[in-house]
Amino acid sequence: MEEPQQDDLLELEETLELQELVARVLASRGRDAAAVLPRYKQIMIKYQEQPQLLDGCLEGVVQPLAALLRDHAAAAAPPPGAGGAHPGTRAAAAEVGAVCGVCRLLHVLVTVRGHKTVVRFFPHEAADLERVLQVLLAVRAGAESAGQGDAAAASSGAHDDAALAAWEAQGVLLLWLSILVLTPFDLRTVDSSVGAAAPAGGVTPLAARIVELCQGYLDHPGAAREMAALLLARLLTRPDMRPALEGFLGWQAATLAAAHPAKLQFLLPGVLQARAQGRVRAALHAGWGAALAWHRCCGCGAADVFE
Repeated sequence: MEEPQQDDLLELEETLELQELVARVLASRGRDAAAVLPRYKQIMIKYQEQPQLLDGCLEGVVQPLAALLRDHAAAAAPPPGAGGAHPGTRAAAAEVGAVCGVCRLLHVLVTVRGHKTVVRFFPHEAADLERVLQVLLAVRAGAESAGQGDAAAASSGAHDDAALAAWEAQGVLLLWLSILVLTPFDLRTVDSSVGAAAPAGGVTPLAARIVELCQGYLDHPGAAREMAALLLARLLTRPDMRPALEGFLGWQAATLAAAHPAKLQFLLPGVLQARAQGRVRAALHAGWGAALAWHRCCGCGAADVFE
């Protein structure tokens, strides 16, 4: 019988250690997330060259962490209609802190393995959509009130670790929203601000808020901009979001025309990324009719659909 190689034994030891780190986070309900992060990240970074080697343990790491994140999101979400302003109680602030801690662990996995692989293990129930949006707004509001609203400064170390944690959490929550909006459901059914007599053809306040929020991320370099562009592309290619698509395209034209050159260098890549992902998604998933409609709205010709 062939002896196990030293590399195989090391990989097994690290897999077991990862499971122990995750178990510690779960047992503490996320309070130990910051404590385990350095070692957790140290193990994960080793797999950057061959991230597929993580696939064997990916489900066992992502699913329990994502489930814990969902629990904290439910507890941390401000009441519907609060506009993203957090109540400010100690308990609520602790829940938002736990959200950020768990998101940081998931962010490491997204960085190493890629968001397409990791997000498959996230919860994707339609009922989570409004809740996750409210938590994202709470995290964003908390970061802005603490003077942590600059993604570039946070990533460069100009702010403390809390700023980086807030931005990584926003990126993960935007990614989660991007998978939730793919679920085939009527957005009116999960929007608490919509009454029974809401017009069938209009854009719900919930969807409009997501679009507005994503637009605000497009001039921030980093993962949050990338995830916001992805979320926009997925949301605006839904069959029921044509009015919102036209509104977004009007916004981008006006905003790009008025932007200062210093801001434009960050905003333009975000806008182009959202448009490019929307074009691909429209062509691959929504059929030729929707794809051509997207391209006409974007000012692109039919010949550009598959460029």
